Formats: sequence, C-alpha cells, structure tokens
Amino acid sequence: MNKGIIFDIDGTLWNSTKTVLKAWNLALDEAGLDAIKMEDVLSCMGLTGQQIADKLLPEQTQETKMSILQNCFNIEHQLLENEGGELFPYEKEVLEELAKEYPLFILTNAGPTYIELFLNDSKLSSFFTDSLSHGENGKSKTENIKILMERHHLENAVYVGDTRDDQIYSQNVPVPFIFASYGFGEAIDPEYSINDLSELPKLIKSIL
Repeated sequence: MNKGIIFDIDGTLWNSTKTVLKAWNLALDEAGLDAIKMEDVLSCMGLTGQQIADKLLPEQTQETKMSILQNCFNIEHQLLENEGGELFPYEKEVLEELAKEYPLFILTNAGPTYIELFLNDSKLSSFFTDSLSHGENGKSKTENIKILMERHHLENAVYVGDTRDDQIYSQNVPVPFIFASYGFGEAIDPEYSINDLSELPKLIKSIL
C-alpha cells in the first residue's frame, strides 16, 4: 500500500510571522492604513488570499483589497528571501527519519511562491517529494489533498496541520488529521495530536 505524509507549512513546519507582520505593515503604511498586530497575522495563518483580504480590509472595495494584499505579498516575498522564518524544534531530524520510510508532501493555502521560499530558506527540499498550494490552482485543501494522493497513487495518507480548518479539510477527504498543537490554531477533539515534531514518527507508525 502506498502511504504518504502531507504537511501544512505555517504553524506546522515554519514560523514566519515576525517577517510577515513587518512586510504587511510596510504595505499598509504605503496604503495610508493603520498598522496591524501580531494577533492579526496569527488569525490569518492558513487562510486563502481572499479570506485574508476580507479579514484585514473589510471596509475596502474588492479591487482595493486585492491591490493592497498583493503588495503585502510582494513585500513579504522580498523580506522572506532575506530574513526567512524559524523552523520548529527537531524538524530536520524528524523529516529525515520520516523520509526514509514515506514520501513527504507540502500543502498550503498560501500563494504560489510561498513553498519555494520555505524550502529555499529551510534547506529541507531534499526530504519532500512534491508540493501544492492554493495559489497555484485556486482549489481548497480538500481538493488538493485528493490531487496529491491521485498524482502519487497514495492509498493511505495523513495531513499534519495546526488549525480547525485543516481538521475540516482532512475530514472532508477523508484522511486522518494530526493536530500540531504547538502551532498557531486550535482543533476540536482531534483524534491525533502532537506537542512537538519529535512525537510524529511514533504516531505515524501507529496510523499508517
């Protein structure tokens, strides 16, 4: 049976929130708007671009929202290239161990270049077989989990993420969801959870 592990990025593999906050506030300042706080950025982690625009810029027209958001992402891209983000404890060791037994994948609601930025900064690209983002095809995580599974002929897979939305997307496939409780979000009575990445290999063996 072909098995695979699919990972979210933000709050699961990477913490780029300091850089993202800096970038978005630069863009908001250019637009003549008030600065946001870290809790605002955290509340946007895992959302699509449209959802972020609606959440942060509710009073703006659709055209203005997307123009400002695109500038947020442009500045974010520039800063992440230079400043990057932070990995979580044990990450490289855990991914190296898992990659010996399972193909690993990345799936995110972020823009089309975000995965590349993460892989370039983290130097972890050798551990991953494939990746897919909402920014590439506009599809939901549920649809994109299915696409990755079909593309790589996976008969059994798990999704590792840190938000209630990740939990719902997984249930809709359905595939087992592993809640990364060290991340940015919450989940409702998840069947599986980890407090840090070092717990993942043992849990994966019990599921897959």
